Parts: sequence; structure tokens; C-alpha cells
Amino acid sequence: GVGPVLNQRVELPAVRKDGSTLTVELVVVPSPSETDYEFTGFIRDITELRATQEQLRRSEERYEAIARNSNRALVLCNPGGREGSVFVTGERVLGHPPGMPLPDGFLGLVHEDGRARAEEFLTGVAAGSRGATDTVDVRLRTAAGGYVLCEVFGEDLAVPPGGVRRAVIAEIDHAPLPLRVANEEDILPAP
Repeated sequence: GVGPVLNQRVELPAVRKDGSTLTVELVVVPSPSETDYEFTGFIRDITELRATQEQLRRSEERYEAIARNSNRALVLCNPGGREGSVFVTGERVLGHPPGMPLPDGFLGLVHEDGRARAEEFLTGVAAGSRGATDTVDVRLRTAAGGYVLCEVFGEDLAVPPGGVRRAVIAEIDHAPLPLRVANEEDILPAP
């Protein structure tokens, strides 16, 4: 037997005995018999699964909308802030697109006058010596090449004990108004 639904999962609407509707997954499997083929169908109710997936999709859309319109940026980086970093969100803050890899890591965004402070801060976050309320103020490079003074928070996203990968999320807060700018030296042109 060859057919469009054999050995494949097919999602279908169905009706219960009481008239209520549900979504089912149907799999039809051929089995050779002594004279011909027999077909066995397996039906699974996936109504809750689809409802949960839809709820998750809507939640992700809301999160993405909040992140896109936030005055904060998130960078996923290794504990030292070097290679392997990815700009997660925050295009409004620094102008870098979400998902942009940072070949020089998070520290590649930091102006040279604050690089050592930022590295020490991120290493401290990963080591547990810096808490969620600790911050570091550094100048970060924008997509246009200038620098903006930002407050950086960090959180260790370590995997459970015995895991191999560790990552730190750097949360960057920048007020769009010049509330944090003490003087013109706080915003530097590109080097």
C-alpha cells in the first residue's frame, strides 16, 4: 500500500459523541497479511497540545513586542564577555539587529576605557560574587559607531551542576532622555 496518509501523521478536526469538537492526530500504518495488506489507524487527541502551543506562540509574540520596544538590550555572552556573544534584543538602544553575532564578544561593544571594569563585572556575575542588583556603567558602541553611556546588569544562566556550558546575560539599560548623561564626555564619537 501506497497512499498520501500512510506512515504519516495527519492532523484532523474531529467530533466527539456529545457533539464537541477536538483536534486529532491520525497515523495509518500498513501491515502485510497472508493475502493482502491490513491497515491500522492510531488516533491521538492533540487538542490540549495545540492550545498550549498557541498560548506559547502568543506569549512569545508579546515578549518580542516588549523587547523590540524596550529601552533595554540583552546580550547573551560567555562568563568573561569575550567571544561567542549574541545580541538578543535592543535595537532601539544601540541600533544592532536582534540575533547579531558579536565576534569580539560583549566586550567588543565596550569602549576601551571601561573594558576592564566590564570584564571584571561579568566574571564576577559568573562566579557569584556579583548579585542581581550590582551594575557597571560603561560606554557601549552603537551601530552608527558612536558610544552611549549605559548601565549593565548581569545574570548567570549556568546550566545545572555538571553541565558544560555557562552563559551570562548582560542587560543594558539606557534612558532615551539625557537623564544619565553627566556631560558631553559621556557620549563619545567613534574612535
